[in-house]
Amino acid sequence: MAWLLAQTLLGHDQPVFAAVAAVVALAAAAGARGSHAVIMLVGVGTGVLTGVLLVDALGSGAAEIAVAAFVAMVLVTLLTDDTLALIQAGAAATLIVAEQAPGSGVVRILDAVVGAGVALIISQLLLTPDPVRRVSRPARALLDTLADAVGRVARAIETSQPQAAAAERHRAAALADLHALREAERSAAFISRTTLRGRRRAAELSRLRRRLTGADALTTATWTLLDVTARHVGSYARDRELATALRALAQEIRSALDTPQDVNGLAAATEKTERLTAHVLLANRGKAGGGDDGQ
Repeated sequence: MAWLLAQTLLGHDQPVFAAVAAVVALAAAAGARGSHAVIMLVGVGTGVLTGVLLVDALGSGAAEIAVAAFVAMVLVTLLTDDTLALIQAGAAATLIVAEQAPGSGVVRILDAVVGAGVALIISQLLLTPDPVRRVSRPARALLDTLADAVGRVARAIETSQPQAAAAERHRAAALADLHALREAERSAAFISRTTLRGRRRAAELSRLRRRLTGADALTTATWTLLDVTARHVGSYARDRELATALRALAQEIRSALDTPQDVNGLAAATEKTERLTAHVLLANRGKAGGGDDGQ
């Protein structure tokens, strides 16, 4: 697209810089493509200007190419410390001095502007990920993992199979999901600040992030419950009441994000988890006390 636009609008026969500029700008991570395009233009502009001035002053040759690349890279560091700008400045200066064609500097800058413009349009309107979905996916993955672990313990109680209550695999998966959620939140916040689509979704993203503030607490509460229950699962063999309570809790955890906006589903699930943990602990003490009395 950038190539065709540069040929059509500017009349350039071989607008290589336009295509390269678009590809380089779009190679950035989601949400960073706009700033990537601007930084690239800074590097290209610095390199082209340096190359043009040095060609006029020194001519063209191997030594002149080295000097132009070095000077361009030094100059661009005064404007930004971004590696992309550094590379683009050196490359642009090298090409300008090597070609030594009249007007090539202006052509290169115009091509780069077209390529960066195409990248900006595509990144802002077509390729920008939905920041809300970017956060909700790992959030639901975390809730599913926690719910599956709770359901596993419920099945272990129903089937009198204590070994089935082991939840190490789920614990590792939950920690990975929690880490992925925090990374997604940081990425989504950046997207909401730097893209048009992100800005439109910023309010909804903010509401979702507020509802997810209790993710760490829910994860901790869930593993506390599972640790307490798994250690004594043999004592609860075929305890239908506890198994039913665990299954209900698993369903509440899984659907914690499906509650109305004014209800904090994660906080409610955490509170229920903590109450069930307290119930199990009290029951364990009662059974231990009953065993001592019997002796």
